[in-house]
Amino acid sequence: MRRAIIFLSLLTLTQCITQPEPEKVPAVIYHMEGSQEAYGITETHDGNHYIISGWTDNGGEYYPPRCMLLKVDKEGNLVEKKVFLSLEWYCDFIVKSVNRKEYFLGNGSNLVKLDENLNILEIKRYESYVPHFITDQIEGKEYGAVYTLSHLYNARTYKIEETLEPIDSFYLNVSESRSSVIETDANGNIYIAVQENDTLEDRHGYVFVKLNSDLDSVLTNFIDVGEIFGYSAGYVTGMERFGDGTLLISALIVRGFLDGFSALFKVDSMGNIVKDTTIDYSMTAIEDMTKVEGGDIVLIGSALRNGYFFNFVMRLRPDLSVVWYKEFLEDFACSLAYASIIQDSDGNLAIAGYCAGLDDMAFMKLDANTGEPVVWSER
Repeated sequence: MRRAIIFLSLLTLTQCITQPEPEKVPAVIYHMEGSQEAYGITETHDGNHYIISGWTDNGGEYYPPRCMLLKVDKEGNLVEKKVFLSLEWYCDFIVKSVNRKEYFLGNGSNLVKLDENLNILEIKRYESYVPHFITDQIEGKEYGAVYTLSHLYNARTYKIEETLEPIDSFYLNVSESRSSVIETDANGNIYIAVQENDTLEDRHGYVFVKLNSDLDSVLTNFIDVGEIFGYSAGYVTGMERFGDGTLLISALIVRGFLDGFSALFKVDSMGNIVKDTTIDYSMTAIEDMTKVEGGDIVLIGSALRNGYFFNFVMRLRPDLSVVWYKEFLEDFACSLAYASIIQDSDGNLAIAGYCAGLDDMAFMKLDANTGEPVVWSER
């Protein structure tokens, strides 16, 4: 907060007044010209920095907005800002290549490969479909990445080489789908969950597909949200694998206009529901989740309460019991939307998101064992 300039005539008086301590908040806000949003975060190959992906309009200079990356140190201090004028709109995810010191970056219908200094090496456009989620590598397989793309009536899954050329692909025809997520297991199998709302067939839920490492379909199942809750299926927002091999799927369930809640489905490798639960604040959305050391899963979400949005973060055991639960940034005009979360090489949780109230990117860092903030800044 900027402080008013005190005239010299009042200097003696003000020296006698104890200034209040600045309020500390568990987030670093990157104040820049215009509007910025953050969607993804990864740790650099050397483990010394994080890279946050998103977009900026640079105070209205760029229209459409342009893809922007922030490189920050382990305390969240800004080290480098990089804007790609050739990449319009947003960059939603960024992950490391396992085999090389490179990064994969999603940019609308483009998949972009960057070198270790964040310079563009290659851009590959995949038809007119929008990449939704990417994984860096199937365990034990020597290739670049596997990711899904979603469109209104289908979802596609690609396995790509380091050159971004597809090796294999899988096509799934669905009705009224706008989101899909992907996860893998230690045996090289690939799991995708795809939103589907077919009003003609009164079919509302998520298609669960298990693929082998060649992207051949092994089985298909359906999580019927209409039957379970009696409402429509919103975006499927995440899927992670517990240490016991089961999968956790997070999704938005739509009750009505601007009214919904989040559901968690624990499923086995066949897509059968083992357990489900809900998180039902006002306008609740689970933003992202990550598996942490020990086999638990940590998720971050946002919700509305008493006129203010806030973030909740919780660590779940495989039986869906809660290890810890924390709430942040209520009544601060900076709860994080579109948040992304990872566990870094130090074992901490690194989070990036869009500070909607201030129209800026933001960063948080939490202790994975307790949920307590590791990094603070002045309000």
